[in-house]
Amino acid sequence: MRCPNLEALIGTPANPARAGLPDIPVLDPLYRMTGECLLRSGSLWVFDPDAVRAGTFSNLYWDTTDLAPGIRRPSAFAADAFGDLYAVADGIIVKVETETGRMEPVAETVEGWASAILADPDVELGEGFLREWESSRGPLPAGQRLYPRRPFIFGGEFDPENIVAATFEEMLRFRAYLVEQTKDLPDGARVRFEVVD
Repeated sequence: MRCPNLEALIGTPANPARAGLPDIPVLDPLYRMTGECLLRSGSLWVFDPDAVRAGTFSNLYWDTTDLAPGIRRPSAFAADAFGDLYAVADGIIVKVETETGRMEPVAETVEGWASAILADPDVELGEGFLREWESSRGPLPAGQRLYPRRPFIFGGEFDPENIVAATFEEMLRFRAYLVEQTKDLPDGARVRFEVVD
């Protein structure tokens, strides 16, 4: 099966002989590509198949809080420049806004997912912002994502001065904690944010 959008996104043709795929059928075409690492100048990080199978990033996020009680635990397989997750939930690909826990459907197939990203990589991945940020700070280090000093849900700006590189694992844990603390608050609620050593 040809997946031209996925091939354009990943930059390599399919490799049907690839072994060690995660047991998530909708992701099979993705992991038949030869590259599963930082892609598109770092704005899209497709996780290694072993990390997906083990639930490495899924567990970091969903073990801290019960964000999706009505569905089987989503399987995270990629992250955008800001650490929001792409995951498979109930057989479809969703995007998880990791500061709020909100999930939005993206596509039913990885080809549809790739098409959505290629249609607007600045919105889907934060690609343009990452390029701007890297122009003054250098390449985003492997294993890190962009993170606001002041979280977006607390009024943090999409401004390079508010954005730092952060270790993805620490960011997921912190964002899951934020979601757990704020998930039952109404919109516009006042919060007190304290940083404790």
